[in-house]
Amino acid sequence: MSFVEALLVYSPKRLGENESQIVIGKTSNPLLIKQLSECIIADAKKEVEMWKSIDPAVATMCNSEVKRLTSIISMFTHESYANGNGTIVPFTNENKK
Repeated sequence: MSFVEALLVYSPKRLGENESQIVIGKTSNPLLIKQLSECIIADAKKEVEMWKSIDPAVATMCNSEVKRLTSIISMFTHESYANGNGTIVPFTNENKK
């Protein structure tokens, strides 16, 4: 059976070395996955806002990334985002469209 899990990863960066990652821990706790998902989407939306005044074309590309992330996270967590506002709501028959 497949499931979604979050990893806490340490990525040391040193000159002349290949980037390697060390997994410190992992969890499939649904509350943490929900909060992490909301943070990922919120960060992506901040990126859109930052670029709006600098370069609207880049902001449009970043907005596409928000939509992509929302779609992927919803698919893998079996939850949906109401009105694209970054708030996770349970995926039920009532809000399926």
